[in-house]
Amino acid sequence: MRAQSGLRMGAVKVALLGLVMVAAGGWVLWPEPPDRQSLDELVARAKHGFETRSASEIIDCVAPGYRDDSGLTREDVSRICERIATQAKQVQITITPAGAAEQPRSLQYDIAIQSSEATGHFDVVATLDLGGETVTWPMRLEVRFVKQDRSWRSLWRPRWAVASVNGHGVDKGLKELM
Repeated sequence: MRAQSGLRMGAVKVALLGLVMVAAGGWVLWPEPPDRQSLDELVARAKHGFETRSASEIIDCVAPGYRDDSGLTREDVSRICERIATQAKQVQITITPAGAAEQPRSLQYDIAIQSSEATGHFDVVATLDLGGETVTWPMRLEVRFVKQDRSWRSLWRPRWAVASVNGHGVDKGLKELM
């Protein structure tokens, strides 16, 4: 009886070891997407977060050390996103390349990538339905992206995040009202 129990435990250990090796091999062989693709996905995730009014999805795109020229921090951005999520009935975001006349069929814009930093230039129009009042907010944004250190959330691979956004029109005084 003990011999069978020992054999079963041995088989379970071998099976678990095999699963761990397959998972590790998949991680090693799973190619990291190119930087441009990762940045496109980040911009699309942030846009989706605004349009679905998901503050957590938006903040997930923002680097912990976020700070822009207006003095806004990640915590300030979080409060602003929470306010938009609770007060806006609908949010629509239109992104075009800086200086372009109309929105392209796919997300195409000017992003210059340099190692672990990138800078993007976007013309963005945010339209917020505040339940009877529609606010249209055109912006010419300069977005600085950074590749963050590895973490369990990105399977220990660096991932891109927004380090700052300039040109949004929110200053310290307006932030205090939010």
